[in-house]
Amino acid sequence: MLNTYRSRRSGGHALLMTFLALPAAFLLLGACSIQDYAIEMVSDALTGDGSASVFLEENDPQLVGDALPFAIKLYETLLAENPGHPGLTLTTGSLYVMYANAFLQTPALYLPLERYDERIEYLERAKNLYLRGKDFMLEYLDGRYPGFAAALEGSTDPAGSADGEIPELEEMLYKLDSEDVAYAYWLGAGWFGAVSIDSFDLALAFRIPSVLALLERASQIEPEFDNGAIHELLIQVYASIPEGMGGSREKAVNSFSRAVEIQQGRSASPYLSLATSVALPAQDLDWFIELMNAALAIDPDDFPELRLMNTLSRQQARWYLDHIGDFFI
Repeated sequence: MLNTYRSRRSGGHALLMTFLALPAAFLLLGACSIQDYAIEMVSDALTGDGSASVFLEENDPQLVGDALPFAIKLYETLLAENPGHPGLTLTTGSLYVMYANAFLQTPALYLPLERYDERIEYLERAKNLYLRGKDFMLEYLDGRYPGFAAALEGSTDPAGSADGEIPELEEMLYKLDSEDVAYAYWLGAGWFGAVSIDSFDLALAFRIPSVLALLERASQIEPEFDNGAIHELLIQVYASIPEGMGGSREKAVNSFSRAVEIQQGRSASPYLSLATSVALPAQDLDWFIELMNAALAIDPDDFPELRLMNTLSRQQARWYLDHIGDFFI
């Protein structure tokens, strides 16, 4: 479902330098206060500006795929020592969603039918990691706005919060501000990633309208968040869910136009998303090929900050064109 590999920010050598500094930092752990300070310092360094560029500017996706499991568990270990740290929460949760999408769900697509059991294994792992990432974001937002999780996952009937009843979802969504947009985006990405793998999981499927409302609210607060990431996600969401739950081909196409406008032709992902989520189900072969060729026309080296994302999108576009007979009558 998702075709992007994203992070919040990009930059230089901070991540590498922090890894090199870790042994020295932990020599300081002689007392609790010093330990807490060291953990906080490392947490801030690993999640600050520039901490993700070593991944996002990479031209070898396999290298990133091999490195991410260690990085994820490192962040999660630090988060266990520093619970509630905003940067660690966001980074840990988003990395789970990224890894599930780019290195589990997408590779499962490439496996031939005779490797069906392996494909199912990849998809089951991807769903599990999507949900882990989603849960990090949901827990954080529920901490900022008590009752948020209940409103999103439970009843949306109007209720006051003073007596402990579930608050109305709309009330909770309008409490969100710009600092919450990244968490809302990754929560939605994880949720809809899991639904795209298992649409029969009713606990997830029944809450689709609520999670869609969350993404729409985030797009209102910060329309250009992360190079149009919310609009890019909404292409696939609007195209894949029933109209009764808020889906619409027209909305999907409008989200594509908005994403391309914001990105100014720097990203291949919207073309891939529209091709697979709208042109393919409509069996519009010419439009499908046009969109895939538009994705392939973007040179990853022209936009270093998007190199990894564009490399992955172009690989997928080539695969679809090479297997086009499998998808069109």
